[in-house]
This record gives sequence, structure tokens and C-alpha cells, in this order.
Amino acid sequence: MNVQLSILETELDGQKGINFYLIYERAVIATGRIAYPYEKSAYLREGFVKEKYRGRGLWKYLYEVRCQWIKNNCPIKSIKLFVSKDNPMKAVYERYGFETYKIDGKISKTEDGHLWMRKKLK
Repeated sequence: MNVQLSILETELDGQKGINFYLIYERAVIATGRIAYPYEKSAYLREGFVKEKYRGRGLWKYLYEVRCQWIKNNCPIKSIKLFVSKDNPMKAVYERYGFETYKIDGKISKTEDGHLWMRKKLK
């Protein structure tokens, strides 16, 4: 499968962002976004692969490309994201080194109850 990567820098609500697109046969089949700086971290946002293209390693590739971009371009020490505690992706993020973290002894959550997770960069 010959997939092309396209990267587009954007700004949303005053926050810098980078959109990543995987293109196959002139159609976007996967997309992901990062926002930075976000509380001295980069914020891994939206990562989506169209259903018919799942199971081919595209999510992993998109994740790795975004993390490498962060390491090469952002003077930060961690990557953050949030996920529902019941979302199967939580276990995937944990395998990639993300951990839920605590602030003042309490697990950090978004206003709607999603868990914040963080991965420290080396």
C-alpha cells in the first residue's frame, strides 16, 4: 500500500497545530493532529483511520510520525492526550508509554470526565 503523508500547519483558537494526513489514491484515509505548546507539552489530538483501512498499521504509523515531529520541533518534555476510561484505545496508549497522572493527589480529568494521560519524552 503506497500511502503519502501530507503535513499542514494551522492555528485554531490561537493555538498552533499540525494536521497530518495519510493519502491513498488521492483520498484522505487517516488523519491526526497535534497542538502545541499546551501547558508545556504537546497535545496529541484526533487520530482516525477510515474503517476499511484499519488493521494495516496506519494508526501506528500516524502516531509515530506525530511523535517524531514533536521530538524534532517542540522544546517540550511530554506529550498529553485524553481518553475515556472505557475506550479500548486507553490500553493502546498505555502500551506506548502513556500514563494517567495526578494533580494534587487526584487523577487528572477533563471537565466531561475523560482521563488525561501523559508520556514523558527522553
